[in-house]
Amino acid sequence: MVFDPLTGNISGAATAQSAQNTYTVSAKNALGQVPFTFSLKVSNPEDPILISYSQANFIFKTGSAVTLAPRVQAGIPVKYSISPALPSGLIFPPMHMTPANSPCRILST
Repeated sequence: MVFDPLTGNISGAATAQSAQNTYTVSAKNALGQVPFTFSLKVSNPEDPILISYSQANFIFKTGSAVTLAPRVQAGIPVKYSISPALPSGLIFPPMHMTPANSPCRILST
């Protein structure tokens, strides 16, 4: 895999498994620098499940509509759960998944 320091893109195809590692990408301009930290693991295609969301931290204003859908990167989930309970007004509909189901979403009420 290759990191492009001009675009911030990470691309390529991993050729070997690797343990989960934490990486920090920093974007810098004349006004300052902002880091983004993420975890990356290269696993066997038969490993059970790997999901992610578009980012690790979210800030929402009250009354704003919210939909967060997980990105399934490996395996096929058959059930989702969340802990602890979401703030009032947000729901996580517990559901059992089958390949025909659409992804479970966190919705505002």
